[in-house]
Formats: sequence, structure tokens, C-alpha cells
Amino acid sequence: MPVLKAGSKGGEVKKAQDALNKKGAKPKLKTDGLFGPGTTKAVQEFQKKNKLKADGIVGKNTQAALQGSGEIKTDMTSGKKVSSKKVSSKKVSGKKVSGKKVSGKNVRWPHDDFIKYAKQRRDIDQTIEGLKKDIETAAKAMPDGSEKSAIEKELKDLLAALDKVHVPLIANATGIADKQMEFEKLVAKDPAGAQAIAASVEKDVKQHAKMREAANKPFFALDKLAERVKKSGSGGGSGKSPKWPYGDYKPLLKNCRDDKRDIEKDLKLTLKVAATLPKTKENERAIASLKECWKRFEKAEFENYANVSRVADKQMEFEKLKGKDPAAAEKIIKDVEKDHKDVPVIQKKTRKVFEEMKDKMRAVDALALE
Repeated sequence: MPVLKAGSKGGEVKKAQDALNKKGAKPKLKTDGLFGPGTTKAVQEFQKKNKLKADGIVGKNTQAALQGSGEIKTDMTSGKKVSSKKVSSKKVSGKKVSGKKVSGKNVRWPHDDFIKYAKQRRDIDQTIEGLKKDIETAAKAMPDGSEKSAIEKELKDLLAALDKVHVPLIANATGIADKQMEFEKLVAKDPAGAQAIAASVEKDVKQHAKMREAANKPFFALDKLAERVKKSGSGGGSGKSPKWPYGDYKPLLKNCRDDKRDIEKDLKLTLKVAATLPKTKENERAIASLKECWKRFEKAEFENYANVSRVADKQMEFEKLKGKDPAAAEKIIKDVEKDHKDVPVIQKKTRKVFEEMKDKMRAVDALALE
């Protein structure tokens, strides 16, 4: 039987639910094959009664107890058989169990770095505030009329739309970041418990990706409004110092560098884990699939970084010229417009490959824990 945990479903879950009911689960579980909160709670209660680690995961130890076999237990982290006597007297947390060392070296946080993401949000918040001020300043300088009123209404609507998605997005990310910190504290002491924490936020992580995409729509619309308003009030080559209409690309470029460095670090660790796996067809396929996906990610990330880098370079060039040669600075704005518009399109494509690669990395990591 495979390891079962929150989110698992199918016939094996039904068997586990039926076994829990026979062992006296209260309240009695519905044998629907869905490993939800009720099943998790019932598993934890059963584990406590049987002096097992109450992590809510039906691993080999719990499976053996459910089947009524208490003579031989299997350590969930190493997959090695040990006597029940030794398991009860030794801690499975980096200590030696029957001569085998069990550690958290193969258990890693399988999601994005949400602690770092929380810091990046500050840069995004500053960008939003900067765009808002730029639009308000430009609109204030415009004569009263329908155009000014339309801009003010559009700004108000976009800020309301951002608030609607931004607050739950931050709450979601903060909750995951808290679990990530809990994971990092626990992983060396209790690898299986840390793994359970990482698994518990999978639903929130998937929800975050959708929320992030929803938040991008009003954000890029705000950016386009700022661009439009700045252009209309830039002076059109009249000698007036123009303003950069595309937001600050310097922190965006830094984020691109940091993200690539972090994912390369994670990949090296996963490949290190892969090198310890038995040479089976299943393992070889999983590793080959990961390497193929990495090549596609490198290509997508190169395109993304090159595009953001071009705009960032043009921004620095613009800042040098805007006071000395407004006409040349205006030309830079026009020249880089297409690259700027391509940013969200390329980022979305890169993100899609990135998520696929993270899934494949998790799959390889899971093979080491079976």
C-alpha cells in the first residue's frame, strides 16, 4: 500500500477508512476514498493510541498497526524494517535506528520560497504606490473635463480591484510562509513531521498561483494607465523633461536573478538525491523527465531575463538623458514599448514551465522517501 495523506484519494484510502472504522474511529468515517480532515483526525487519534507518531499520515508503521501486525514495523523515513522494540526506544529524528541513520537531508521544502516572496511584496507595494502617485500627479495637471474624470475613475476602479485581490493574496502567502518557517525548524528533528507540514499547504500553494494571476491583471492595467497618462502629459518633445512610464525595472531584474539562483540550488539538491536512488526504470524516467524540463525552463528563463534586462538598461539610459536631451529620452520610451508589453506574456510562459519543473522535482524527492 502506498503512503496515504491529506489529499490522497482512491481505493487504498477507502481500505484505510474501513480499517479505521473497524478499529473504533469516532465519529465513524464515510468510506468515500477521499483523505480529508476527518480522516486525518481519525488517523492521528489511532496513532496516539498505538504510540505512533501522530502526523496524520498512513505510512508503513500505521498500515502495519491497522492490519493488526505489531511485530515488525517499518521506519517511514528510511523504508528499512526495524523491530518494534527498537523503534519505541529510539527517536526517528536524525538518531540511529537499528544501526541506520535517519535524517532530514532528503526532505526539503517543495514549494516556492514564500519567506522571500513576502519580502518581494514590499517592492511590489512600493511600485503600486509609485504608479498611483504618478497618475494622480499627471491627472492633477490636466484641465478639468471628461478625459481627466475618466482617468480618475479608472484609477479608483483599478485600486479597488487591487485591494480586493491583494489583501487575500498577502494573507495566503503569509500563512504559507509561517508553515515554511515551521517546516525549517522541524526538518532536522522530525523529517516525517516536516514532510506532513509541506503536504498540508499544497492546496494553499495552488490557490496562491491562481490568486497571483488574478492580482496581475489590475496591476498591469494600472501600469498601462500610468504609461498612457504620462505620455499624454510628457510634452511630446517640447523640451519638457519626460517621465519614465513603465515602472521601476531594477528590482524586477534583481528578482529574476534571485529566482534563477534559488531554483538552480534546489535542482542541484534534487539531482544529488537522484544520484542515491536505485537504478530502476521508474526512477530513470523521473530523472530524465526532470532534466528535460530543466532545459525548457532555462530557455524560457533566458528569454524572460533578457527581456527584463533590456527594459532595465533602457530605463537607466533614459534616466541619464531625460534632463539633457528630452527628445532622445522620449525615443527610448517608444523603442522599449514592445519589450515592456511582452513582459507579462513571457513571465506567464516562464511561470508555467517553472511550476511543471517544481512538480517533477517533488516527484524525484518523493522517490527517495518511499
